[in-house]
Amino acid sequence: DPWPKKRHSKRKLVDRDFVEDIEFITEKNSLIIFASDNHAYQEQAMKYFSENENFINLEKKVNITKFKNIELIETKYYKKALKNKIRSVFFIFNRR
Repeated sequence: DPWPKKRHSKRKLVDRDFVEDIEFITEKNSLIIFASDNHAYQEQAMKYFSENENFINLEKKVNITKFKNIELIETKYYKKALKNKIRSVFFIFNRR
């Protein structure tokens, strides 16, 4: 999460509007992978995806290497978290 401070919450990508946009642009059975090392942001994202009946949370993982069949790009924020021994949590949502 590049915006961990409360005063930056308006800059966070995942909100109700974002989830609705994702719903609109994705097809049924699309996978959406969300990752963050910030617990509050994880809770926020889970809330918004859970409120939308067209998404179901399939999985929660703590290690990117467990995504064997999905090619994920390691962002600079993920690499920074690894360097600082901060654990990121990955969520997989399915578009119903």
